[in-house]
Amino acid sequence: MIKSFWVLIFIGLFTANIFSQENIVSNFIIQGNKKVKPNFIKKLSTIKPGALLDSLVLEKDIIRLKRLPGISHAYYQVFYSHDNQYNVYYNIEENFTIIPSANIYTSNEEALAYRIGLYEFNLFGHGLIFGGFYQKDIYNSFSVNFRAPYLFNRKFGIALNYMDLTTLEPVFF
Repeated sequence: MIKSFWVLIFIGLFTANIFSQENIVSNFIIQGNKKVKPNFIKKLSTIKPGALLDSLVLEKDIIRLKRLPGISHAYYQVFYSHDNQYNVYYNIEENFTIIPSANIYTSNEEALAYRIGLYEFNLFGHGLIFGGFYQKDIYNSFSVNFRAPYLFNRKFGIALNYMDLTTLEPVFF
């Protein structure tokens, strides 16, 4: 009697693993984006159509999207499609990404000095950062910056900076 009980439990567990069905992502759709390109979001996302549906992977993708300077908020929704297949929706709310800057101050020689700049934090909708400034503080100075943090993949990118900064010593902060 006891042997047959254990045999039935073993058979039940074995057949449950054989016939269990896993949830599959059938469609991956991005909504709410205006400037951010869907291909850029799909490049950064780990979830793909045909992959197993995993809420931990979805949460990790949403955290990565929220850390982008061009996105203010992101969340996901999952809807049943058919035959254990699900549609995954990423909903995006974007930031205004063109940020100007202006500073007015006095220089070492009591002359008026200023710095004006402009940065774009979502160039071409691909999370590229481009900008620079011009500074007049006795001498003319400028800087140009370009960052492509996701150029190669979701972990590697490139940054290029050029700065022509000339000051009169001593510099007081």
